[in-house]
Order: sequence, then structure tokens, then C-alpha cells
Amino acid sequence: GVRLSTPGATGAASLQRLLMRFAEGAGGDIEAALRRLDGVISTRSEYVRALNLVVSDGQDLYVHSRYSEDPDYFTLHRAELSTGPGIRLICSEQIGTAEVSPEWVGVENGSTCRLLGGAPCFS
Repeated sequence: GVRLSTPGATGAASLQRLLMRFAEGAGGDIEAALRRLDGVISTRSEYVRALNLVVSDGQDLYVHSRYSEDPDYFTLHRAELSTGPGIRLICSEQIGTAEVSPEWVGVENGSTCRLLGGAPCFS
């Protein structure tokens, strides 16, 4: 139900193209581009069930999470591993293994942040 005139073989391809254009217009600021993309999608849609994105600029990961229903299903989760310095995870479902049992924290609905680098998601 998203009405976009951006070319792309799939909805994801159209979103990627828009995100790249917005990032270029924001001087490479991926966080600003994700917030702008969220605004455009909200404006051009009757209803946004969820818009959860994880993207990379080759150095850092950026996370955007927005959903309108079913938080148990759509909440993204983040963790920092104690087994290695700076090892951070972002998942749609909390996971654990025999080697790793991280403390998972839900990413706040409506948030956009950088996961690596400055890491404001991990305050």
C-alpha cells in the first residue's frame, strides 16, 4: 500500500534507492536519511504496519524501528556481548547459544540510531 514513484524491481529496492538519495542529500548522514525515509513512507501510505531497517555504510550499522502493531513480533532487539570488546548484535528475535547468553534490550519503537561507531543505541 505504499505509493512511491521511485524505480525498483521490489519495494525493498525502491526503499534502498530512496535511502541512498536522501543520504546523499544529507551529506552522508544515514540517520537523517532514515528519519526522512520514515516520514516519506508514513506520508505516502494509508497504514504502515512496520518499517524496521538495518543498513550499513561499510563502517557502521544504522537501525530504524517503527511499527504500528504487534510489538512482540516487530520489536528489534540489541545486545552487546561480554565475550569480546565491541561485539554488538541486532536481531528480530532474541537468540542465545551455549557460548553466548547476551542481555537483550528492545530497540525503542520510532527510534533511529547508529549501532556501531558512536553507538547511541547502547547508552
